[in-house]
Amino acid sequence: MEPSFCPGSLVRARGRDWIVLPAREPSVLHLRPLTRGQADQIGIYLPLEGNHVTSTQFVPPDAARPGDATGVMALFNAARLSLRSGAAPFRSLGRISVTPRPYQFVPLIMGLRLDPVRLLIADDVGVGKTIEAGMIARELLDRGIARRLAVLTPAHLCDQWERELREKFAIESVLVQPSQMARLERERSRQDVSVYGYYPNFVASIDFVKSERGGHRDAFLRDAPDLIIVDEAHIAARPGGGERGIEHQRHELLRELVKDASRHVILVTATPHSGIEESFRSLLGLLDPELERETERKKLLPHVIQRRRQDVEKWLGSKTPFPARDSKEQRYELAGDYHKLFTDVLDYCRETVEAGRQLRAPQQRVRHWAAIALLRCLLSQLAGKTRELPLELGCGEHPCPRTAESPSAVHPRACGEHIRARYSSVSQSGSSARADTLSRLCKADAGIGARRRPKCRRDADHTRSIMDERLPLKFSGSSPHRSR
Repeated sequence: MEPSFCPGSLVRARGRDWIVLPAREPSVLHLRPLTRGQADQIGIYLPLEGNHVTSTQFVPPDAARPGDATGVMALFNAARLSLRSGAAPFRSLGRISVTPRPYQFVPLIMGLRLDPVRLLIADDVGVGKTIEAGMIARELLDRGIARRLAVLTPAHLCDQWERELREKFAIESVLVQPSQMARLERERSRQDVSVYGYYPNFVASIDFVKSERGGHRDAFLRDAPDLIIVDEAHIAARPGGGERGIEHQRHELLRELVKDASRHVILVTATPHSGIEESFRSLLGLLDPELERETERKKLLPHVIQRRRQDVEKWLGSKTPFPARDSKEQRYELAGDYHKLFTDVLDYCRETVEAGRQLRAPQQRVRHWAAIALLRCLLSQLAGKTRELPLELGCGEHPCPRTAESPSAVHPRACGEHIRARYSSVSQSGSSARADTLSRLCKADAGIGARRRPKCRRDADHTRSIMDERLPLKFSGSSPHRSR
């Protein structure tokens, strides 16, 4: 008869002591070393080694025999954990390196009341949604409710999430991105298991794993962890009107994930409602299909939490000093070469929009938004727009040649030749003239330095005045603002 051991009990096997973990298969005993972490746990197949596993216990303390350092640390940790457990019901508090604010415990408490955890965290920007989602993940992992974690996020946030998990929640994870796949595949000790099944915790770009190219979508759905965090979840809402596109593919990926009724899913977004009711309902449907059609607010409350800064600034006797934004408009005048450049670009944008009147509506919208993006790019204070300007002018799919001295810079002459080469193959009237215009604008933009840009000078003066007041500076985008 195979022996049975309760989770948390001590056993001796293979010449050392172990802690018994919750069973996943009846015939396999999962063990973790006393002095190691979760990554060192093993499984013992009871039909083969069950007779060699015996119960054990710590030797009672003896003042005359203090024991070795390992035993002393085990006793110290046991006492510390006992005191901590008596003071708080959360196991994860000893594993995180941040001090949560009282209101940040609310999503954790809500999540622990759900089985499985299906939660939409829609707090305001700056409230701490990453901390709240990380606390839930750490608690579920420590309790053994979840075994593995995956964070799906836009590509530009992957590094930030990996760093937050590692530094604040002691969750070691790998980045699953196109640039990392070759290394991750080489480091697998089992080639019969995909990257998504081999690594216990990972952060992945949602657009990468949804791609069917290379079989990533199927491999991810087959080996996805039992705990999923989706950051910026609004980009995965189903688009209204039955449109099919990138958002629809993201939504379908999450739809397949939530079909597993035991999988925990945490959606994180500061903008859950974009004004399209159907898209918002599709996010609720990821938590529970019945919620997509639910109209009674009471049934949504266990799954959705949304608070503004003013709602949590004073919470249970604790005050959170959110920085107050002191906005002020600074006027500046366009003059000289910069004014002439802006006028030329504005004329070019008008010509581009007018020339597309005969095109279909989607193509007209593309030209309209491209013109707006070009003007915003030109009005930015960043010096040396020779890198951004050609991309906005139509070189986004075919990067312009880089200079040998600085790979991140674009040579104006090379860029102009590149633009003319691209437009020479376009069979539209006026293409050659527009190519010459683009080339001239690129060269003109490259010739205007930062000191000759009025917005840059105005921002420099404004920044000096803030520094003279000894106020803290926070740079957001291209312009500094003060925080009080």
